Amino acid sequence: MKNGLLEPLIVWERTNGEYYMVGGFHRLAAIKAIREKHAGYFDRMDVRLVSGEIDEMRALNLKLNADRLDAKITDYFEPVLYLNNANWNKERIANFLDKSVTWIEEIIRFVPGMDSRLRKLLEGGV
Repeated sequence: MKNGLLEPLIVWERTNGEYYMVGGFHRLAAIKAIREKHAGYFDRMDVRLVSGEIDEMRALNLKLNADRLDAKITDYFEPVLYLNNANWNKERIANFLDKSVTWIEEIIRFVPGMDSRLRKLLEGGV
């Protein structure tokens, strides 16, 4: 409430006039909570409109979640594996996530068979 909306909500225009929110769910929830107590706040919100195929929008949603400041390596596992399974090549995944191809290759190679104990350690920041 003090600083306003620092990042716009991300909305996908699937077809002409058909819109779906892709990113900013926590921001929207916070705005709704503020508006319940303070009528008139956030009557208008900044929105970034994006277009693309459904796989790209799913990937964008995963990327936005993984790009949080407090993201751990495990937050990237799902996006990388999803994009790999959606037949994105490793270079495209690396460019999209701003990571190296080697980094992507190692996730694809090791994560599917990773022991759950090791994954818990990585989730804990070890």
